[in-house]
Amino acid sequence: MPTTRVYISKSGKILIEGIGYSGNACIEDLQKLLEEVKKLGVNAEIEMHRRKPEANVVQEGIQNVQ
Repeated sequence: MPTTRVYISKSGKILIEGIGYSGNACIEDLQKLLEEVKKLGVNAEIEMHRRKPEANVVQEGIQNVQ
C-alpha cells in the first residue's frame, strides 16, 4: 500500500516522500495534498521533484488465461 511521509524542518521547509508508489500515482497524490494545504492558507510550491527508480516499475496483474 502506498504511503506518503511528510517532513517539516524547523525553518518550515517541507519534504514529501512517496513510498510504494508506481507510475504517476505519487505525483497525483502530491497534487491532491498540495491542493488541501493551499486550502489551509499555506503557499506551498514544488521546488524540486525527483522520481525514485521504483516509480518506473510497472505493476503486473494476474491474468486468467483459459
